[in-house]
Amino acid sequence: MSSDIIMASMVMGLTVLATRSLGYLIGERFKALHRYRDVLEALPGCAMMSLITPALIGADWHQVLALVSTGLLMWLSNSVALATIAGLLILLGVPIVLEA
Repeated sequence: MSSDIIMASMVMGLTVLATRSLGYLIGERFKALHRYRDVLEALPGCAMMSLITPALIGADWHQVLALVSTGLLMWLSNSVALATIAGLLILLGVPIVLEA
């Protein structure tokens, strides 16, 4: 597992946190933007997909498994942190198990 992947995951997580926080702060400051709250909440997910989708073109089966598992867990638990940790554990764990 490359440190570039871990660094990219952390930067994406911080980007999502920043965009969500900024969206809420803007929404709270300007009452007219409350009608756009759903759009502001969907933007981080769209940004993540724009980064993830191109990587799937050359992905191995365990990378696709990690992405599908992460998406499913996020949908079921509504927890970005839990889903991200699970996806990273799959990415780190599958190659180690296969090498053993």
